[in-house]
Amino acid sequence: MKRIICLALAIGFTCVLLEAQLHPDYENPKVFERNQELAHATLMPYPSSETALQGDRLSSTYHLSLNGPWQFHWAENPSQSPEEFYKPGFDRESWESIRVPSNWQMEGFGYPLFRNIGLPHPEKPPKVPEEFNPTGAYYRTFALPEDWNKRQTFLHF
Repeated sequence: MKRIICLALAIGFTCVLLEAQLHPDYENPKVFERNQELAHATLMPYPSSETALQGDRLSSTYHLSLNGPWQFHWAENPSQSPEEFYKPGFDRESWESIRVPSNWQMEGFGYPLFRNIGLPHPEKPPKVPEEFNPTGAYYRTFALPEDWNKRQTFLHF
């Protein structure tokens, strides 16, 4: 009985691994988020009750804007997008610069797709187009203020 259970678990685990390799997250309807907080109201800590009552989130000393230039790589499809580009030592020397917030098309990458004239590819959910499916990779480094060292910090997009 133990052998049957162990064999069933091993087969199940192997199937899960194969499924993950054959179908990336962006083609898996069961995956709609990864490593994110549960939905909640937008929160902002303030250094005092007085500043909180003013209600200006952007003026809180615990707000750090990441707007501005980011390194950017545009690819025609996910297979041409660089893997593990976020790791230290990855060569991003040839990457372009893009202004954030903005969108790719307004910054000269690709061309606008207007939803009212249909998509330039067949719709076959959950399969995504392999030849033309614009994919962008963004990269930026930043330092948190020292007094945030012991604080829980959230990146909010």
